[in-house]
Amino acid sequence: MFYSANKTSLLTFLLVQFFLTTYSQTVFKKGYYLDKTGQKVQCLIKDEDWLKNPKVIETRLEDNEEIKLIYPKDIQEFEIYENSKYLSRTVKIDVSSDDIGKLTSDKEPLWEEREVFLKVLLEGIKGSLYSFNGIGFRRLFFSNNSQNLEQLIYKKFIVTESKTAYNLAFKSQLINLVGEDQSLRILNMNYSEQAIMDIFKFFNNNDYKEFVRKEKRDRFELKVLPGLSYSDMTLNLGRSQVKYENQFDYRIGLELGFTLPFFNNSWSVIAEPNIYISPTRKPQGQVAIQDIEYKFLTVPLGIKGKSFLDKKRSLVYKGLFDFGTKIYPSFNRNEGNGFIFSGGTNLTVGVGYEVGKSCFEFRYVTNSNILRLYPDYNSLHQKFMIVYGYSLLKK
Repeated sequence: MFYSANKTSLLTFLLVQFFLTTYSQTVFKKGYYLDKTGQKVQCLIKDEDWLKNPKVIETRLEDNEEIKLIYPKDIQEFEIYENSKYLSRTVKIDVSSDDIGKLTSDKEPLWEEREVFLKVLLEGIKGSLYSFNGIGFRRLFFSNNSQNLEQLIYKKFIVTESKTAYNLAFKSQLINLVGEDQSLRILNMNYSEQAIMDIFKFFNNNDYKEFVRKEKRDRFELKVLPGLSYSDMTLNLGRSQVKYENQFDYRIGLELGFTLPFFNNSWSVIAEPNIYISPTRKPQGQVAIQDIEYKFLTVPLGIKGKSFLDKKRSLVYKGLFDFGTKIYPSFNRNEGNGFIFSGGTNLTVGVGYEVGKSCFEFRYVTNSNILRLYPDYNSLHQKFMIVYGYSLLKK
């Protein structure tokens, strides 16, 4: 077998590089913050495309490489231009979990006072709307620009073991804010961010600013992925072991990717349906078992990360799990009956370089036991793979 004991170290290194590099893939963008005295400081702010509200932000002045950490207690607000805006406020937050398995019979909010960064969703001349994403819950806040911020109350609670109900106090809060003439509309609405946004747009007579990211996000991508692999093969047949010649195999497949809407487009969930073909492989030495060959259709699922070098170039990191779905029954050709090969499960890690529509990847594929249908037998079959990708569609 041509793989050394260092293959475990290689796998570990690739996985660590994948997660660390992808997680840290953020850029500093132009913005500002208001300090506690109201002074506006132009600066660069590290844009992490936060899924949850940040607890701290990293800033630096344009003429100074030193990074400064800023907490909610340090400033009044910050904004990344054409991107997002956050206010620093001390507010009462209902920290009750939204998870169905953690509901209680208490209909009242579980209030907790916190100093946080609230994300500005809409800022209007008469009223504004904000959001806070915590662990296990998401809350909306509002202000009428003359009072302190207040949370819109919506809570699901347990009535009996088989029945739940809702505290819909947010409806009376909205009616008190916008007026009785909108009561019918509000009483018939569901609790959703978009529906409440529409109420605030109406309340502000369309004189408002909505904070949304300006850059285009390509949600879906389709690639064609031909590839070539160099693999070994060893069959452990009880007390005997048969080693085969190392050889080149090949594959043709697709990558179907969905870009996740956070972390600056650097994370994708992917599926790679492909046909893997191993041509005739000869055993080493004179043995009763003769040549083998097989074909599989596999549909590995995984994640892909990118480290953007510029607008057209990026480093790519992948982790895939292969379920080993078989497409053609293939047999070991010997003097008697042959073996039926199964795809076997395995893990693939890879790194690559993407420029424009093209991508070149180097991958390591862990052992795939193609004799898993036979309890007393097993196989060793690992691969190093080179894959070329070409993007057919982005939308």
